[in-house]
Amino acid sequence: MLIGVSSYLEASKQAYEQAETDADFIRLEKQAFIDCSSDSIDYAVMEHTDNGVVIPLNVGWNDVGSWSALWEIGDKDDDGNVITGDVLAQDSRNCYLRSDSRLLATVGLEDIMVVDTHDVVLVAHRDQVQKVKELVNQLSGEQRKEIDIHALVHRPWGSYQGIDRAERY
Repeated sequence: MLIGVSSYLEASKQAYEQAETDADFIRLEKQAFIDCSSDSIDYAVMEHTDNGVVIPLNVGWNDVGSWSALWEIGDKDDDGNVITGDVLAQDSRNCYLRSDSRLLATVGLEDIMVVDTHDVVLVAHRDQVQKVKELVNQLSGEQRKEIDIHALVHRPWGSYQGIDRAERY
């Protein structure tokens, strides 16, 4: 067996085998899931084997692991913008602009990512979006509720949506 692969496999199996089913939800066993490494398959498996091969294949595949990757593969308008949702872009170029609920209006932006979801608004320069993980770590370190509680929460009986959040609500 490959070095380290058995521990990845065992932790994954344990998380699934000890999972609880709750209506349509499968809830993985928490500690076993935490014990599963978040390493990528190339690091966890491929770097430790002599049995793997790489075959060049040009199919236009993209990992789509970041907001800038969505800009790269997206359908662009005449100004190079990728627009999703209700967006009005004036004098804005090479931007990724996404709104999930309300009008998003931009003026004079270039190479900027604006993502407006029910939970948060992200504004970042296209070459800085890889730092989103640092923001998530900061939110976690500050024990912000946004890490665990989303505006739209799914439960076995359905879902609910928070419409406002403040001190006396």
